[in-house]
Amino acid sequence: MAAVNEAYDEAVKLISSVVCSDDESRSRTSIKLVPCKSRSQGDIVCTSPEVASCFVDKAKKEELLELVRRSHVLASCDFTQQGQPCLSLSRSVFFRKCLSEVAASKGSYGCAAAESLPPFAVAIHLPSSATTLDEGRVLLTARLLSRLLRARGHAVMVTCPPSLRRRDDVIPFLASEGEEVRGEIAAEKDDTLLPARGSAASEVASVMSSLSDSISNVVHVVGQRCSQAVQQAVSSTTTNIGGVMSSHDQRQRVVVVAGVHWTGRGVAKSAGPILSLSDVVSIRTRLMHSIYSARYSRTATAKGSTDDQDVATKMADAVMKFEMLSADLNCPVKIELTSSSSTVDSGTRLDGSFVMYNYARMATLLAQYQRNIEGGEYPTPPPLEEVDFSLLSDMEEWDLLWGYVLPYPMVVQEATTFRPTHGNTNVTVPLKKICLFLIRLSHAFSTYYSRVKILLAPEPHLMPLIHARILLMKTVQQVMKNGLALLAIDPIEHL
Repeated sequence: MAAVNEAYDEAVKLISSVVCSDDESRSRTSIKLVPCKSRSQGDIVCTSPEVASCFVDKAKKEELLELVRRSHVLASCDFTQQGQPCLSLSRSVFFRKCLSEVAASKGSYGCAAAESLPPFAVAIHLPSSATTLDEGRVLLTARLLSRLLRARGHAVMVTCPPSLRRRDDVIPFLASEGEEVRGEIAAEKDDTLLPARGSAASEVASVMSSLSDSISNVVHVVGQRCSQAVQQAVSSTTTNIGGVMSSHDQRQRVVVVAGVHWTGRGVAKSAGPILSLSDVVSIRTRLMHSIYSARYSRTATAKGSTDDQDVATKMADAVMKFEMLSADLNCPVKIELTSSSSTVDSGTRLDGSFVMYNYARMATLLAQYQRNIEGGEYPTPPPLEEVDFSLLSDMEEWDLLWGYVLPYPMVVQEATTFRPTHGNTNVTVPLKKICLFLIRLSHAFSTYYSRVKILLAPEPHLMPLIHARILLMKTVQQVMKNGLALLAIDPIEHL
């Protein structure tokens, strides 16, 4: 968003230089700029009445127009009937700045700068009577919350029952390959996994007593069935903060996660009334394999480059996580389980597979571009600094940048905004924003990809456009990859 701030600052500077030149009483702070909703994304309008009245003077208009023509971040300026100046951003400059930032940041794009932020502890509480799908949603919620907090620059420690460490059906969803379940960071104590099963009061007391004073925020992620007990335990906790005894520890928040309701049309009765996350993935894998085989298997087998089962399993994992995490945390999740594509209900949500499919389309496109270079069909691409981004004149290309690449860091930030619900401790957090962002981005890319041919004929006059579009696709792919990483989803590279 640095490029956006630069453009707004430039606009304020130019307008103020005209408006305030003959009236020193006017201040830059009185110049209010807002997005112009009636025009293209990124266009801005000055809504300050005193500014509009100034541009009744034709000479003032001409002075501002000349300043904008000289600007390197603003492209043009015109005026509304009320005299309000409307400014368009220099899109080629924005493309260059934003694509350069993502290329330099790679996997860290969207993460906060390495600054010292208050550390968090994420404590998981599970009722002994909960179904394993309910447990699974709590685990996935805690996992996503911890990753998002870490992406924002917080140190995070996860605490959960030792029994969860020993459950093979839980570990794959609590930590990604190469990461320990012990915690997100090296804690001051070795017992980063704390006993958290027993009475709610003893669990909360155990968590709080084990944390050092450096842990300034504790988030208790709890299933709906034990939420009231944990909330009461947190509210009645007496702690010593800065030498002052408090009857309510202001460091603590409670995030309540609703349960999961499922129906099993087409699912074998032997599955029983209680399913685990692994059961859901197995059922979804059979469904994905059925769909995948019908659509892609023949081509994939001919190429000999795709493992059908591996792709189906990754798709199923993505489908399950999107189902569990795309809804408000305080709303129950309803899922239809079927293992056959012929019995898929029209209401069955397969958003995760759609996101994965479009990531694979991007990866396949970029791989083909690289093969064209290696085979001599395309020339070696120029450095990013020499690419002509003014050729990206399609509105959908600008929408991909302005609507998705630029706002992604803000989406990560908003997804960890704690909002009070009721009581002294209960909060909700809109973690679903990550899933919804990836779904919308996939739809935007799919629309663009279906309409615009990117790998054009290797004609010299077309190569600058190909290089510019490929860099945009690499940027969109990186943003999608970063979002999937927050969900601990391993993307597929080809179909």
